[in-house]
Amino acid sequence: MNIPITQDLYIDPEELLYETSLSEARPQDPYVYSNGVLINRLGIMDYDQLAFAEKEFLAHKVISTELVESDNLDYLLLKRIHAYIFDELFTWAGEFRTVPLIKAERLFIPGLSIDYSPPTKIKREVIHTLNELNAIRWGNKSLDEIATLFATKIAELWRTHPFRDGNTRAIMGYAKIYAYERGFPMNMSYFTDILSAPTDENGKQIGLSLREMFVGACLDEFPEPQHLINQFKKAIQAYTFDESARI
Repeated sequence: MNIPITQDLYIDPEELLYETSLSEARPQDPYVYSNGVLINRLGIMDYDQLAFAEKEFLAHKVISTELVESDNLDYLLLKRIHAYIFDELFTWAGEFRTVPLIKAERLFIPGLSIDYSPPTKIKREVIHTLNELNAIRWGNKSLDEIATLFATKIAELWRTHPFRDGNTRAIMGYAKIYAYERGFPMNMSYFTDILSAPTDENGKQIGLSLREMFVGACLDEFPEPQHLINQFKKAIQAYTFDESARI
């Protein structure tokens, strides 16, 4: 079910840079300052400055997650990836969130939020999704089948939104390692280039951001996963598609 946002909870999606707590009283959210900005190691109290710090200093880590130990493709790997990307900014990097989340969307379901996993179910739902993902055998599948199935399962993982912030980047870091280990590596520039929505020279949005593609894929009614599937397919195609390497 997509969650309606009441007038008290609604935040202008043009200004919303981070997932916000479901709690109406922001000071009750242990992750944010009184003005709603995420508490961070740099002491930044301004939304725009923190967004700049994330984009400038952390974006490259999404494509260097091979530096993270990946003996098992489990939930602990996902937590290590989040810690690797965000430890410079947040003390809680690598830890599952303890508060509910709600986020007003601009596209697909304007003014509504995806129904993210409640904190008490995060670990169980993440483990369940990853167990299903790790049970898949990819060796006999075509490129279209791989792109469709992999994008769908990664979208299921994304819908849990296990962290207070940085879910898209951490989950795509996991997807990169998983795809490489299973023999269909991806060119991550197809994802990092759309962490922010593409715009023309006048600043008008001309395409979907990666987050918006995930939102479309996670709709309860009339989901629109094809944008995400197409992006995964292009990222996989960017490498030589070696059928003999897949497991």
